[in-house]
Amino acid sequence: MFRNVQRNGLALDHLALLGIVVISSSAAKADDWLMPTPLKPTYEALLNQQSILAWQELQMMLGRDKSLLDSKLWEDAFDIILEQSNCGKQLTNQGAMIANETTDGIGQITVSLISRANINYQAKQLKVSIDGTPDITNIELSDMSGKQWLKGNNLTPDKDGYLEVETEDGGNQLPSGLYRLKVNDRFFPIILAPDDEDGWVKFNSHSNAKGGKGLFNYSLPEGKTGCSKPLVMWQWLDEDFNTVAPTESVTFSHNDDVILPERAPEGGQWLSSIVSQKYYQGEIAIRQDRRLTIPVSVFQQVR
Repeated sequence: MFRNVQRNGLALDHLALLGIVVISSSAAKADDWLMPTPLKPTYEALLNQQSILAWQELQMMLGRDKSLLDSKLWEDAFDIILEQSNCGKQLTNQGAMIANETTDGIGQITVSLISRANINYQAKQLKVSIDGTPDITNIELSDMSGKQWLKGNNLTPDKDGYLEVETEDGGNQLPSGLYRLKVNDRFFPIILAPDDEDGWVKFNSHSNAKGGKGLFNYSLPEGKTGCSKPLVMWQWLDEDFNTVAPTESVTFSHNDDVILPERAPEGGQWLSSIVSQKYYQGEIAIRQDRRLTIPVSVFQQVR
């Protein structure tokens, strides 16, 4: 159930066994098993199946201990927190460092960590969106040093109550760590751990097979235990990169070869293949997207 990775002086796949020991023996204590590191309170909470407390402890450690800047020291513990909390949906925004807030009356908040690529370039992008809000909204995302990564003022929702703010393409990769999301006058602590692997979907320039066999190569992430499997989708865009057709699921043959769309829709000038995975922190969704886009001319050559 847990990956066999040595963290905090303790192999994480031993956590389940240690939990049994702690429960079955009144004399047993987590203190006897865990090394005195900054992450010890987080692991103690995990051993006792207290995912909310573990999440709060991890927030506090990331907010004050600069020795934890290397995400490899804590990402496995974070994955277990998500596993114990139904992909993070059971976590509540009660971080000890930041005011307790809920998303009531705001709508569905999604933080998206995006990697975009085409045949010639690759770029990072950060986006925060809200779906189901009637109000003009201000949004800020900052790290705990005060650096502001994203800001949008007086954002007006469309007729369906949707609004978003995003950085320009080409920004830096967001470092893993604790962040503070501000929506109007409400604050939300969120832990972000971007996957720095960009190989989820790649373009094969040597593919000339009719039907596009091998045109897109996929190496899908394992996904987080307790979360939905990663999604693989097609999206058609016009010359200005606006969506011109509904997003569709990518299908594969029995040989795991990708099956390309039958034809480009009217106005379709670009075809994107998107690999997306999602987890939560309370009611806030965290998405990681890899988007690879090719011109319609390349699609037509092999289709």
